Amino acid sequence: MGARKKPNVLFIMDDQHNAKCLSCEGHPDVKTPNLDKLAESGVRFTRAFAQSAICTPSRVSFFTGQYLSTHGVFGNGGWLPSETLSLAHYLKEEGGYQTGAVGKLHLPRWETDGLDYKRICEKADVLPGEKGDYAQYLKKYGLEKYERKYENHELFMAYVSQIPEEHCLERWTANEAMEFIEKRDPEKPFFLWMSFERPHSPHSPPPEKIGVYNPEKIKLPEKVSDRFYGKVYRSRPGVEDVWHIDHSGEKIFRKALSYYYTLITLIDENIGRVIKKLEEDNLLEDTIIIFTSDHGDFAGEHGAIGKNMPTYDCLYRIPFIWYWKGHFLAGKVDNQFVESIDLFPTLCDLIGLPIPPQVQGESLSGALRAPNQGPFRQAVFFETPYVKTVRTDRHKLSFYFKERMDGELYDLREDPGERNNLFHDPRMAKVKDDLLQRLLAWQIRIQQPRVLMRGWEEDPNWRWIQYLVKNKGFVKNK
Repeated sequence: MGARKKPNVLFIMDDQHNAKCLSCEGHPDVKTPNLDKLAESGVRFTRAFAQSAICTPSRVSFFTGQYLSTHGVFGNGGWLPSETLSLAHYLKEEGGYQTGAVGKLHLPRWETDGLDYKRICEKADVLPGEKGDYAQYLKKYGLEKYERKYENHELFMAYVSQIPEEHCLERWTANEAMEFIEKRDPEKPFFLWMSFERPHSPHSPPPEKIGVYNPEKIKLPEKVSDRFYGKVYRSRPGVEDVWHIDHSGEKIFRKALSYYYTLITLIDENIGRVIKKLEEDNLLEDTIIIFTSDHGDFAGEHGAIGKNMPTYDCLYRIPFIWYWKGHFLAGKVDNQFVESIDLFPTLCDLIGLPIPPQVQGESLSGALRAPNQGPFRQAVFFETPYVKTVRTDRHKLSFYFKERMDGELYDLREDPGERNNLFHDPRMAKVKDDLLQRLLAWQIRIQQPRVLMRGWEEDPNWRWIQYLVKNKGFVKNK
């Protein structure tokens, strides 16, 4: 009997998608029929968390299976050493995959990212002088003059794009994905990262899509005049200090939010086009499809639109839908804690490749195929510069160490809006101590030493440590 044919992988990501903004999540306004169909025939994880609410660190975590403290990328930019293992590189070298990416990469300089085919746009709409593939596409059609409007910052960068839907960024991204599928080597499996740059700002739908959501009729999240003054970080970074309903007024806020929703539905439509292409080419049954986002967005919560403020669930919780026809439990809604670093090991398990020792995530393959399967974490962890956060089922603690050691502690059952900081409440001392110990234990666990001492009495059963023990000989002789 021949070797089992490896499945194709279509990894779909959009940028800054609040996990509640899916119709399958019960959102009162947003419509996402194509993603709903994937969820109906696959598995939807309701408590998936990104490792960062900043684009580049989060994307590196997806592609390395590592926390920020391990891969070392905490901001947008920088570089990764060539020995940093990429998911795409691993699938190519060990699994024989042809690899590609279309849309927004927003990765650091990374010579071994493993992505052989790239068609890139990393500035929504277009900026003067941009040389990316989408900018060149617009130039071909005489549309390069329609650039991103920085002067609209105080209006949430919400405006009607002058680029028609036929040439909009979402349609271009789907077109490029379909071209990759069309031109691929049919003798090899493929890994394609289809990465939509929005609903991240600018919130500029094409003119044909205006009116999809009536700003006056959308239901706003609970109105909370929350200007973050009780936070350890007392203001939001950069221009987003003004991206708040108290600053803009409700009319402008509603318009911006309706445009954000419109972009989500536009992305959903173009995901549907690519899925239809797979179906027409008889590839759908042989393709694992994953949909997620690099991080969340306020999307109206706390009276805000945007991102970056530490701690809030709405900025770290992400949509996470897995589909593989006939292989996953259809319609399963899984409420356990999962993390973005689980993508790498899960794909390894599904494809039949060993999980590399430096990968820190846990495989979700059991949860995809059967009821009541783990990993059943007790907590998730995420990071931003100078802040470490642990979130359990009931509590969330964020520890800050930029200028002074301070923190935030919330009882999410009693205070889901994360407004009442209990870090200095003496009645919460035991809970705080437990969560601080969890943070410390996590930081110790994710260390990846290059050398271990010989003759160590006992080594923990952690993937990287066991790799060193078995392969480098740094272990007590038996």
